[in-house]
Amino acid sequence: ENPLRVIVGLADEFYNEKVFFDDNYLIFTDRGFDREMIPPFIEHNRVIQLESTGRESFTQGVLEELYKRGVMFAMLEGGANLATSFMEAGAIDEVLYFYAPKILGGGYPLFTGQKSKTIQQGALIELKSSGSTGEDILVHGYLKLEKICLPE
Repeated sequence: ENPLRVIVGLADEFYNEKVFFDDNYLIFTDRGFDREMIPPFIEHNRVIQLESTGRESFTQGVLEELYKRGVMFAMLEGGANLATSFMEAGAIDEVLYFYAPKILGGGYPLFTGQKSKTIQQGALIELKSSGSTGEDILVHGYLKLEKICLPE
């Protein structure tokens, strides 16, 4: 069965619309989003506009709507802000990290917010498995939520 694709927010531009927007997706935006900006290949009834007062209430709204629709498991793909929102909501329990063996002069954080000062303050992942997939390295584990250092 095709999993439900859930998109949080809408990008300014869309690529590969035929590949991603099949018949099993939902898009969450806030009430301030202009529905006229929705590209023609997206069905308007699949866009859910949530009333929110900020990141926390928006994330909670997404989780509540998915629960109402019977969604009990979801894979979260996105940037640090999205990951932090769901982490702060307590909605992440399992992680799959892909590391590309590249050396860069900088990069993007996995999470935003308060940075751990010591390794003991960092989020602990109980390792389930690790290995390579192509040239990348995959780390799979379960998040120990009591060890997370996030903003208050």
